[in-house]
Amino acid sequence: MNERSDERAGDEVSEAESAGGSSPLRFVYLFGIGFNVLALAYALSGGATLYAGVFGLVIVYLVLRYRMIVAQ
Repeated sequence: MNERSDERAGDEVSEAESAGGSSPLRFVYLFGIGFNVLALAYALSGGATLYAGVFGLVIVYLVLRYRMIVAQ
């Protein structure tokens, strides 16, 4: 009985992964990248270069994480 429940749990995980389980997460990263690009443009237009640098670093991080998720 335990083996059967373990098999079902493993099947559910593999089905979730094969069905694009990271798909909603991809949209979150894309939204974050877009939002930070807008914030970067706003910071640059206001002359806040320190904030613009931080937004630039966040964009780089989000793009790297997005590429890692897409590669899976």
